[in-house]
Amino acid sequence: MIALSLLLLLLGRVSVQEGVRSTVHLVEVARLPPSDRQGMEPPAKDGIRFVFVAIRKSGFPGLATLTETRSFEVDGRPYPAPGHPRSEPETVLYDLAKFRQTIRPDLRDNLPDAPAADSMVIVVSIGGAELSADARAKVKFSWGWNDVTEDFRFDFEVPT
Repeated sequence: MIALSLLLLLLGRVSVQEGVRSTVHLVEVARLPPSDRQGMEPPAKDGIRFVFVAIRKSGFPGLATLTETRSFEVDGRPYPAPGHPRSEPETVLYDLAKFRQTIRPDLRDNLPDAPAADSMVIVVSIGGAELSADARAKVKFSWGWNDVTEDFRFDFEVPT
């Protein structure tokens, strides 16, 4: 599994950030499908879905702690842009084994192995105005344990 994770990392399909308390994998960045955008309030014209996997490092007990991801940057500008219509972001947490087996089995090979008590899948959907394909973007994801979070920053290309 380590060789597969390294290959996916080299291919740019998985990005990994190491923190003091956690390791966070950005497993997928995808455009929101129209059905998901229309379900947002208000409906979004476009948007991005991030799939993160957070794994606790040993020595850091406690409950998972998340600061909601509400925006990201596209070509150095906030998305959704201030003053533009924005949909309320959606964040859903999943058990890693359940996510792998029943929610998104198509991502099975991209997901790291980790004990259920020390891991969580976090799916964040952010809708807004139409996005330019192939633009450069950045997202900050804040995650931790026992009320202490760390910031993990990921750069990516807006998918087509």
